[in-house]
Amino acid sequence: MYLRLLYISTADKDSKDPEKVQTLSDAAAERNRQNGLTGLLIFDGYRFMQYLEGEESMVRETYGRIKADKRHFAVVTLSEKFGEERQFEQWDMALRFTNDIAEVSAQMHKVMEQTRLIDVMTAADLQGFVERRVA
Repeated sequence: MYLRLLYISTADKDSKDPEKVQTLSDAAAERNRQNGLTGLLIFDGYRFMQYLEGEESMVRETYGRIKADKRHFAVVTLSEKFGEERQFEQWDMALRFTNDIAEVSAQMHKVMEQTRLIDVMTAADLQGFVERRVA
């Protein structure tokens, strides 16, 4: 069983530069590879949304480090679910940049189509994130 965790957070003023976000994502991808984690990070210039999956202990340990990271704040867990299969097994940490919420929605639909999400609740969680950001 894999733990699938989805959260959002707000970037601090010094962490909004796309190059810094790319560097952060590259380091996370390497760490995830070493720890057997996979996932997706979306950044809209203001907020992060990350989907992280893997063995429960590693996801929780990694999420603990993420929550303590001073490069962002207001970390909110949107979903924690268990599943038999990974949704993003091909990505140690995929990164997507966007400038508006419509693009985030389009990217999420593309990701869901590409990965053939089988967990309807997780897909609904991602869609709910977009709807809350628009509201």
